[in-house]
Formats: sequence, C-alpha cells, structure tokens
Amino acid sequence: MSLGRLATHIAQIPKWISRIVTIDDYDFMKQPFSAHVAASTEELLGIPDNSVNTAIDDFGKMSIEDFDKHWVVRMGENVIYDIPKKVAFRG
Repeated sequence: MSLGRLATHIAQIPKWISRIVTIDDYDFMKQPFSAHVAASTEELLGIPDNSVNTAIDDFGKMSIEDFDKHWVVRMGENVIYDIPKKVAFRG
C-alpha cells in the first residue's frame, strides 16, 4: 500500500460509521470497495470532515434498539463479521 493510499484509507475510517448505521448486511461482492487515493492534500483533509459530519447525522438517527441489531460483513457467502452494531462501533 502506498503512503497516499494509506493516508486516504485512514481518512476514510469515519465513513464506516455511516455504513454500520445504514447497512445491516454489507457484502463486498455487491458493494465493491474502491482503493481511492486522494489527489491532493486538500482532498485528503476534506475526506474525514465530510465523513464525520455524515456519521454524526446518521448516528443521531439511531434508536437504542438499533444498537442491538447485528451488522454482517461478508464477501458473498463468506461471513467475515456478524456482530451487534454496538460492538462494531467500538472496533
């Protein structure tokens, strides 16, 4: 992994909060992951700002019961995670 890809990957981590909130069963075969590399410092610095704001909005829409729902991450039929969302947030 290049340094630019690693920096972009780390900047994108808050985006997963929204994915945990809004998607109960995340399948990498159906929702492919693209290994984006930020083209500039400005783009890189903007990624977490946008992701955090969206995550805060999505997180605020959750009910107490939603935290007990399971979040499944899979690659087709291969289940990688099947854990309560409250555990996924602690990740």
